[in-house]
Amino acid sequence: MRNDLFLVKLFASLLIALMLVSLLSIYSISGGVFDKNVKKHLLTIVFSINFSLCIAKIKPQFIYDNVPTSYITVFCLLLLTYFIGHKAMGAQRWVNIGALNLQPSEFMKIMIILALAQYFHNIHSNFINKFSIWIIPFGLVFLPVALIIKQPNLGTALIITLNSLIILYLAGISSAYFIVAGFFCFATVPLAWFSLYDYQQQRILTFLDPGIDPLGAGYNILQSIISIGSGGLCGKGFIQGSQNQLKFLPENHTDFIFAMIAEEGGFLMCLIVFFLYMGILFLMLIFSHKCASQFQRLFIGGFAPLLFIYVGINIAMISGLLPVVGVPLPFLSFGGSNILAMSIGAGIVINCFLNKEHVYQ
Repeated sequence: MRNDLFLVKLFASLLIALMLVSLLSIYSISGGVFDKNVKKHLLTIVFSINFSLCIAKIKPQFIYDNVPTSYITVFCLLLLTYFIGHKAMGAQRWVNIGALNLQPSEFMKIMIILALAQYFHNIHSNFINKFSIWIIPFGLVFLPVALIIKQPNLGTALIITLNSLIILYLAGISSAYFIVAGFFCFATVPLAWFSLYDYQQQRILTFLDPGIDPLGAGYNILQSIISIGSGGLCGKGFIQGSQNQLKFLPENHTDFIFAMIAEEGGFLMCLIVFFLYMGILFLMLIFSHKCASQFQRLFIGGFAPLLFIYVGINIAMISGLLPVVGVPLPFLSFGGSNILAMSIGAGIVINCFLNKEHVYQ
C-alpha cells in the first residue's frame, strides 16, 4: 500500500510539474507581466488540480454508475455547440454557460473512453467478436465524432477515432477486423481528400512544401521551425526568445507552445518536458497492469494512448513532420477545457489505481 501511494504521489508530481512549466511559459509569453491571461491560467491550473484530487477520492462505484449520465450530458453540450455555439477563427467549437466558455469536444474524449470501458467491462470475452456487439460502441463513437467534424475540428475527430480503435483492440477485438478497416480507409483516401474543406487541403499542401506560401498558409510552421532551431542546446533564456517576444511565432500560447519552450529553454528543456510525459505514461502502464477490473484496465489503457497521441501529433506538427491540425499539448497549452478535461482523466486514473481491487456491480 505504501508503494502504491508513492507511485500515485509521483504521478501527481509529474502532472503538476508539467502545469508549472505551462504557467511559466504563459508568463513568458506575456512578457514577464502577471496579466489577465497568466491569472486565468493560474486559476485554471489550481481548479483543475483540486478537481482532479476530488475525483481521485470519491467512491469508484459512483464514477462507474454515472458514466451514462456524464456521457449524455457532454453529448448534449456538443449538440448545443452545433446549434448555438460560439464561433471563432472559422470554427464553432465553444459554448458559453454563464461565465464559462467550454469546448465540449475536449470532455467528450474522456467520456468516450469511460463509456467504452464500461461497455466492454460487461461483455464476456467469448462474445467480443460478434458483429452485433459492435453496434453500441459504433454509436458511442460515431455520433459525437460526426458533430465534432461539423464544427469543423477534424484533428480531434481523427484522434478520438484512433484512440477508440485502440480501446477496441485492448478489449479483445480480432485483428482481422482492423485489417479490413485499414484497407477500407486506404481505399477511401481520394474521396476523403475531396470532402475536406479548402483550408484543410491547404494545410496538407503546405505540409508537403511550407515554402509554397511562406507569408500565408506556410507562415505558422516556418516560424515554428525557426523557433525550435534557434533555441540550440540551452535556449535563449527565460523571456528572451525573439520569436516569442516579437510575436513572430503565432499561437505560441496554445498549439505552438512547445516551439516557444524550445526557443527559450533549448534542447535540454525539451528533454525535460519529454521525460515528464514519458514518466506519466510509464506510470499509467504500471497502474493498468496492477488493476484487476476490466473497466479500470480499459480506462487507463485508453487514457494513456490518448495522451501519447496528442503529444506525438503536436510535437510532430510544430516540427513540420505532420500537417498543422490544431492539436493542443496536454497540460501545457493555454485553454481551460483541455487542462480540465485531461485533469479529470488523470483523477479517474488515480481513482482506478487506488481502488484496483474494487469489484464494479
